[in-house]
Amino acid sequence: MNLSALDTGAEILVISQFTLYADTRKGRRPSFTDAAPPEIAEPLVTQFATQLQALGIKKSHGCFWGADAGPYRK
Repeated sequence: MNLSALDTGAEILVISQFTLYADTRKGRRPSFTDAAPPEIAEPLVTQFATQLQALGIKKSHGCFWGADAGPYRK
């Protein structure tokens, strides 16, 4: 717990997951209206992955199963 990915040589899996921004304050059905739209979120995730690579951290990209489109979707 005291070591970073750089310290251990760990690989990081980068997956955009908008559902982490769910707002559940108003009932049983979560709202995602405040989550960033794909045209804003995808460049941020890509920038994060690029910065990991620049640090020498091994990385993989992923896409959560419910995504409609995106640069990592196959």
